[in-house]
Amino acid sequence: MAPRKIVACLNEEGIRGPCGALWNASTINGSRLRRNGILSNELYRGYIIYNRQSLVRDPETGKRVSRPNPETEWTTIAAPHLRIIDKDTWRAVQAIKDSCSSLRAVMLPRTSEPMPFRRPDGGRLKRTFSGPNGTS
Repeated sequence: MAPRKIVACLNEEGIRGPCGALWNASTINGSRLRRNGILSNELYRGYIIYNRQSLVRDPETGKRVSRPNPETEWTTIAAPHLRIIDKDTWRAVQAIKDSCSSLRAVMLPRTSEPMPFRRPDGGRLKRTFSGPNGTS
């Protein structure tokens, strides 16, 4: 099933998400870069990965923002007692995800044109109709 269909089924059956709220597709898919989300989290195949991200303070807002660390800085520890999915099923799911993402890349080619409502560096603007550096 597609992640959105899984989410619809879980919500329809009244099964609550990890935080007690309704499920959404990002909980299932997660981020490919950060390897989170149910379909990408290696904890389910029996591995704990430490140091995947760091918290840094944004100098403009003063808020702490998470940033992914390079894979070379990650520490992986086997935790077979936490495994809830076998290796073959894990590989099959990853192959399906890879084929879908490569299909998506063909369907939605990247362009060099800036996206609307984005700063030139790719970040979101503070307000919809603000200037290029997030100020009105």
